[in-house]
Amino acid sequence: MWWSTNSTFEGFANNANKMFFINAGNSGDNSFLVWYGNPGITNSKQIRWYQQGQVDNCHLSNFGPGAAYDRCWNTVGANHDGTGWFSPNVNAAAANVMPGSGWHKLEVFLQASTGPATKDGIVKVWVDGQLTSSNLNVNISPGGFEEFGINHAWDGTSCLLQGRTCTYEWAHYWDHTVIAIKR
Repeated sequence: MWWSTNSTFEGFANNANKMFFINAGNSGDNSFLVWYGNPGITNSKQIRWYQQGQVDNCHLSNFGPGAAYDRCWNTVGANHDGTGWFSPNVNAAAANVMPGSGWHKLEVFLQASTGPATKDGIVKVWVDGQLTSSNLNVNISPGGFEEFGINHAWDGTSCLLQGRTCTYEWAHYWDHTVIAIKR
């Protein structure tokens, strides 16, 4: 797909600007592409894959926050829910995008794992033709993917509640979106 933002896209206070979702309701997985970084119209943000699911990916060195924040599914604690992101592990510089910097080609390849702990899923991300993340031993969406949604959980609806400047407009622009599945 092709994606762009306006130049005044400041960014959500929690650093996670959700772009599109791939959900698998049966497994509890809610994963999405995120434009991650500090708020501000002059701050570059990084394209990452984000996992919200009841699976453990703490075996991956680029999965965060992971064990340091008790985010591993197999740990004991208040936050052991498998939530975290896959930081770019191939070309981090290519994953950095400034607000309003024009159109960017985003590509994501996902393969569901065959079970919650089989480590045979795949998550790959390309930005402008450059491979930025490649993970071949991921636990993701065991049982498959069920739906695709463009930013159905918008984080910027109330600028006053989010602590951002209300005079800035936020907009994602999408074009030439292709979703394909292997049968």
